Amino acid sequence: MPAVSSSRTSAAAMSISAVALTVYSRWRMDKSLAKCRAKVLGQAIKSLSYDLQKEDSRRSDLTLLTTLLLQYHSAFESLLFSKKSTIVHHLGALALVREFGDPSTWSPIASEFVGVIIHLDITAAIREQRQVHPEVRYWRSIINSTSVDPSRYLDTLGIQVADLQFRATAFQGGTTLCLSPTEIDTLLDDIQQLDDSLVLWQGNVSRFWGPFNWSPPGIIFPPIQAFQGSCHVYTSVTAARRMNDSRSHRLTLALISLKLNVEREKSIEEVCKSSSSQSGVHVLVKRIQWLVDGICGSVPFCLGNRSRIGTVLDFGT
Repeated sequence: MPAVSSSRTSAAAMSISAVALTVYSRWRMDKSLAKCRAKVLGQAIKSLSYDLQKEDSRRSDLTLLTTLLLQYHSAFESLLFSKKSTIVHHLGALALVREFGDPSTWSPIASEFVGVIIHLDITAAIREQRQVHPEVRYWRSIINSTSVDPSRYLDTLGIQVADLQFRATAFQGGTTLCLSPTEIDTLLDDIQQLDDSLVLWQGNVSRFWGPFNWSPPGIIFPPIQAFQGSCHVYTSVTAARRMNDSRSHRLTLALISLKLNVEREKSIEEVCKSSSSQSGVHVLVKRIQWLVDGICGSVPFCLGNRSRIGTVLDFGT
């Protein structure tokens, strides 16, 4: 990006250096780089604070990019060094967006950045079994009214997944009174309705995104990895990732439903147990296996043709 390379001391350039140093030091297991890494990160944050004091810089896509790079660095450190993750830079980026004006006037880069921030917090909320941050909910509602992007609509469904998971986790965690069979049925109905919406979304986009099954014609060279004898092909890696997001959402709902069905069986006397509840569990188990197989089927496509040993250059592909 010319904007990033224009100044080696810009906040964005220093943020990229901080991320690169963190990756490099971890890869080389070189603890001597820790002090240098902290110095570069401090300079990036200091430079960003100067930019935030200037009105034109606050409305710049580059400033928004810098906050995302700092968030990426934070997430990378929490992953590699077992630190608690935080979304402070994401929230800072969303605060900056408030000065961008109406979403219809945003640049394509700004729209994409905000979409990424929203998506990352939604997936984090599901992973951490919490609700989506109110600030993210606000911007999701704003963008949802101006965008017809199917990826953005999937994030709207993702917020509902996080909400249902939070409800179920609260009940199972003992933070509220135990659920009655009627309450369990209500929650299961809500989950099924949301699952139906995810199935409808997947059906609409699969015509354009895939997966399209391809079976290798005998022995070919270089070899192509396959799952269960075939390779799932998508129109792009992004399409494969978003389809896996949908599968992950459905997998979360299926696991919740399975636990709720087990709890319902425990609350009903032995004589009142019906074959319908047992068949429901069987359907959920098959659904879970099918979703996991779908994710596994996308792995060869996402990895590409690995006919050689990977190198650090693969980080850029």
